[in-house]
Amino acid sequence: MTTIDVAPTLIDAAGLQVPEVMTGKSIRPVIRDRRAQWRDDIFFQISKRKQAGHFELIGGSTA
Repeated sequence: MTTIDVAPTLIDAAGLQVPEVMTGKSIRPVIRDRRAQWRDDIFFQISKRKQAGHFELIGGSTA
């Protein structure tokens, strides 16, 4: 689950229709049945940028 899935999950939990324009997906099917199909793959980014003597998380690897 990523942050884009939070709003669709809450909307689904409230019994409302998740708008198709939303990028995320509700995780309720997986909560109900761990064998349920949800996503085949995920994408995430992590990269570091040195700024004023510290590193800041801004985005850069994929899986």
